[in-house]
Amino acid sequence: RIVFTIAYVRHTRDSEGKNDQKDWDSSNAKEFIEYTANSIHAKLGTIFGFELGNELRHKGKITNVTRLVYAYKELRQIVDEIWGKDERKHYHKPNILGPASTGKSETANLVAELGPSLQY
Repeated sequence: RIVFTIAYVRHTRDSEGKNDQKDWDSSNAKEFIEYTANSIHAKLGTIFGFELGNELRHKGKITNVTRLVYAYKELRQIVDEIWGKDERKHYHKPNILGPASTGKSETANLVAELGPSLQY
């Protein structure tokens, strides 16, 4: 099974290159998810899930956890929309995974906020 990590930090940078300065731009992720949904891997059910970024709190990559919550909810909506199309309704819908390494207290808060948007 395949898990894809979707870029988060790079798509929150401002024009000066500072991380976590604006809401996540999901346009590239949506194109990639649509591409994977049209692949043989989606038909075979080998796409296990998607996660946003990796070790997002490491070295202060992000500071605005609320933005991350909204980004995960948006990711869930994108996957639901793409896998909800008639031609894919019988495919295994990928899980939403993460967040990886945000620290115990922040992870607990994120999981509580994300609720049904997150599977693992």
